[in-house]
Amino acid sequence: MENPRSVLIKKVLSQGPLSIDNLVAKLYLDFPAEFDKVSKTKIKKVYLKNLKNFGHVRPIILRDAPTENVSTENSVASEANVEESNAVAGKKGKKQKVKKAQGVGALKENWAWSLNSSLVEKYKNMNIEDARIPSGVILDRINKERLKSKDFWTGKTDLPHDWKDQLTKKGQKTSLYD
Repeated sequence: MENPRSVLIKKVLSQGPLSIDNLVAKLYLDFPAEFDKVSKTKIKKVYLKNLKNFGHVRPIILRDAPTENVSTENSVASEANVEESNAVAGKKGKKQKVKKAQGVGALKENWAWSLNSSLVEKYKNMNIEDARIPSGVILDRINKERLKSKDFWTGKTDLPHDWKDQLTKKGQKTSLYD
């Protein structure tokens, strides 16, 4: 069963990829009651991680223009564009040099979260009120109507009962995937 917060996150991401800061800000702004006591860390480490593991969302890298304009004096020598730092690799005391590119050509990378393309239409067209209904409530409604239908077949009632028809007349879901 899916958490309504996860559905709301997917609803927001259906509008387009968002960075984690923009996503959290939009969730707090649009759905204050649902995300009132949820921290940014919990959104990242619980909800986005689970949605990523299920294949519903994926992190993407948005590459911007070069971050800095370095003068030509600094870019003449190739060693001027490389910063060396010592990093521990595996064992204590063993050090390895790591080179980081900087200056001309260095791109600023922004991480953003994107909804799986097969789910975009579903969540873009979803009503906000439908997104707020927990999956357990939907399943309880379906099971309740199914039991009425089962009563006819076991002889407890004389009237046939079409549970799907009854739910559609009430404007309720007949499955989790409607």
